[in-house]
Amino acid sequence: MKGSDIVIAGSGVISSIGSGMQSFSESLFSSKKKYRSHKLISKNNAFEHQIAYVDDSLLIQDINPRQARKLDRFCLLTMQAFDQAYKASNLSPPLAHEYGILIGNSTGGWSFVEHQMDSICSGDFDSLSPYVATAWFPTAPQGEISIKYDVAGYSKTFSAGTLSSGYALEHAIYLIKNGYLPGAFVGGGESPISPLVYNAYIHNKAFSLNGKYVPYQTQATGGLLGEGASILFIESLANCSERKGTPLAKISHCAVGRDLEEAIRECLEESNKRASDIDAILLNGKGLPSVDQDELAVLGHIFSESPNLYLGVSKPLYGNTIGADFAFQCLVVLLMLEQQKVPAGLEEVDKCFSKICPGSLVLGKALRTRLRTILTYSIDLATGISVAAIFDKV
Repeated sequence: MKGSDIVIAGSGVISSIGSGMQSFSESLFSSKKKYRSHKLISKNNAFEHQIAYVDDSLLIQDINPRQARKLDRFCLLTMQAFDQAYKASNLSPPLAHEYGILIGNSTGGWSFVEHQMDSICSGDFDSLSPYVATAWFPTAPQGEISIKYDVAGYSKTFSAGTLSSGYALEHAIYLIKNGYLPGAFVGGGESPISPLVYNAYIHNKAFSLNGKYVPYQTQATGGLLGEGASILFIESLANCSERKGTPLAKISHCAVGRDLEEAIRECLEESNKRASDIDAILLNGKGLPSVDQDELAVLGHIFSESPNLYLGVSKPLYGNTIGADFAFQCLVVLLMLEQQKVPAGLEEVDKCFSKICPGSLVLGKALRTRLRTILTYSIDLATGISVAAIFDKV
């Protein structure tokens, strides 16, 4: 199995802009957003914080209401996205038993437990649910999914901030290429809308307080939080062909680097590609001018001889989903390759901002006639560690 091509053969998504690939795709390519205030997040100096969250009615589709009361929102979201990917994969139950589950999340469980902790602190010790131990557990989605669908192969949960689902994808590819798994369901799910989690992310000054999410512009003040889940079903091309599955896109390589340049260069080298082979890049979009500037400077250095490169950004539409961040990036790339469309480009980048970016990378270039190869990545703000992946159209 070592050295085998890895393909995506199914996917699922639930977010503020759509549940299911069709509705998400329609919102994505028409640049629709859905940020709202939330009852759990208090006003700050009369300012209403804006969050991209999923309607409650979408959380318990095909899930027993009694079971749903035992689970946190991040788990319900992940289960919904998984159900879509599982159906799209056309896996038979006997085959599914051998596949794996690798999920990323960093804030799972708090929306279930935080209000109970408040009651306990007030002396109401009977308020604690007996399901706290299981609902507040980062691995809750993979456990629930494994039980419900009998997906019993190697399973793992990764909690590493915005790199969580990136680590999940890299590890899943390693397991498949080295014969430990025939395939895996990979992705992330996150619901950061408890007061504790939300305030923690606001405190690190990476998120905007003015309700605007405008990366790559000088007036940017940070991103906005979003909740949701994205799941990709991946397997070797040989395995996909043998079971008569449908490959949707090829994953040429996924790499983790000490910084963005290292991650991108490893992807190019291991996939035997040149910088000029990349048709489009789906950008990180943190929305912090200094971070965005450094990001574009790295791209300008690597892709200085790629005049037709298209740069796009999707995260402002559905929010920064933290542990599911990279899984959403990959899902958007899949849709770009499938539909030969792109999310918002950088035509509106502030002219002053573009002038301070060194290198000869030109912003706002027109899209090539055909998208064949796309790069995307995610960057950890605290360490600079980055995960990147290159995808090819099949």
